Amino acid sequence: MTITGLSPATAYEWRFDNETETLSFKTNPSAGTPSKFSFYFGSCFLNGFPNFNQAPGFGYVADMKPDLFFFVSLGLEV
Repeated sequence: MTITGLSPATAYEWRFDNETETLSFKTNPSAGTPSKFSFYFGSCFLNGFPNFNQAPGFGYVADMKPDLFFFVSLGLEV
């Protein structure tokens, strides 16, 4: 998929045709424009939770609203 014609530093909303949940993303600022960027990296918050959004720390991270959220799951069950 290629998307063209997006404006810099602009928020866009999107969703799949068969879904009701709307997702969003924001484009980067123009080249050379000073800006801030935040990201969070998390992995395996707690063994035994089948979904990472059920882990105790996930709500805290979501409330911080990072620009990008990396989550690594090893898929291990203990």
